[in-house]
Amino acid sequence: ALRSFTPVTAGGGMFGAPPVLATGSYYADNYRSWLIENTLTYSKSINDAHNFEALLGYNSQKYTAEFSNTTATDFPDDAVSWINVATTRIGTAGMEDWSLLSMFGRLNYNYNGKYLLSLATRRDGSSRFGQTNKWGLFPSVSVGWIVSDENFMISINKLSYLKLRASYGIVGNNNIGNYSSIPSIRRSSYVLGNQVVPGGSL
Repeated sequence: ALRSFTPVTAGGGMFGAPPVLATGSYYADNYRSWLIENTLTYSKSINDAHNFEALLGYNSQKYTAEFSNTTATDFPDDAVSWINVATTRIGTAGMEDWSLLSMFGRLNYNYNGKYLLSLATRRDGSSRFGQTNKWGLFPSVSVGWIVSDENFMISINKLSYLKLRASYGIVGNNNIGNYSSIPSIRRSSYVLGNQVVPGGSL
């Protein structure tokens, strides 16, 4: 939290017309962020030719932020500087939060270290996604060939490493802003019973 107060005696100046009102402000914020990630890996080799490596994972993340900012004028005197004694107060406050839950897996396979296959998938659920589409699935596949390890490439001295690789997958992200899937509500006033009352509209 941050609090400031400028008394009447500190205001004014050569070109300022007295009196200059005392001003005060109070700002407070609170941020919380946590991340939990667990992974499990397993590897196995069969006859030193077939090599497998598997990974399973789980990820959970949440972020919350709150803030409040108030400025005040018209203090009765300089003796008490807390903004609650001021006659005029203007304040803003806000909050935002988001969360992400993910499950992912990957399987790598190679034969003799030359022929490569990788399968991966990730499933993400985000608070930023719409209610009817909370989860996204992002699979991918990749194949590779280390050509330089082949016998017919050994005689080529000028080429030490050559690998060919092709992959295909679906990518995505949740960087679309908080509450973007929720319709915005704006302030609107209505006349009910010959009186103006506050309200909201889409």
